[in-house]
Amino acid sequence: MGPGPVMRSIPGCRMPSKKWKQPGLSSEDRNPYSEKQVSCKHFIFLPKPMTYESKHVELLDPEIGYNLTKYEYKKYRPHLNSFYHLDFNRFVPRERNNYRILDLGAGDGRMYSQLKSINPEEYVACDCAKELLAQHPGRIKKVICNLEKKRPFEDKYFDLLSAFFLLEHLEDIEHFFSEAFRILKPNGQVLIGHFLQKKLFTWGINGKKFKIKQHPHSLQELHQKAKEIGFFTGEMPLRDVCNPRLITGHLLLAEKRI
Repeated sequence: MGPGPVMRSIPGCRMPSKKWKQPGLSSEDRNPYSEKQVSCKHFIFLPKPMTYESKHVELLDPEIGYNLTKYEYKKYRPHLNSFYHLDFNRFVPRERNNYRILDLGAGDGRMYSQLKSINPEEYVACDCAKELLAQHPGRIKKVICNLEKKRPFEDKYFDLLSAFFLLEHLEDIEHFFSEAFRILKPNGQVLIGHFLQKKLFTWGINGKKFKIKQHPHSLQELHQKAKEIGFFTGEMPLRDVCNPRLITGHLLLAEKRI
């Protein structure tokens, strides 16, 4: 299955290869979580509440862990935003009527300004962490839900689903794509940010150190599960904002062509 009409119009979008290797960079250099610093005058350091180096700390479920970060997570936004730069208008149809977006794992609204540039008719934020979602600044519909279960949305309701820094927290990827297929309109899309991660983040908040559980899924696994459900998929590399030679991950595009 090749990239669809929208995917083919995007420079750099391609079908997955078995192995992606960037010439001239070691595997550590290609990893945004490497201890090596990217050479950039705007280098973004991690905020004090979070590090990558820590052992023997508590491992928490995403709902509990992210609720604890409700006041600190916004300090981490510049670090996440440094992993990529995307104009989301490139990935959606030019003519959009009654266009609806569902921001999965919306948290405190980090993706809101990026997705709002599409000018949707409706934007819905969904997250399992109630207290973190309450920090979302938008005057929009906010839905608390466990994404490991059936989502409380109508069939064929949304045009676009966004999932960045999310799927690593979900164990059942088949269920994720099945529910995505159900609630998407015909020709709807899922945009997934898949990032290279070497170590779990260690948070330190109010004297409490903890990590948040993750389930690593390979890019190939995501393609396979999406296709089994009925999606057509494609991908493109995501590059560090400071150092374009550094690949931080990939954007996976899944289309429902019905």
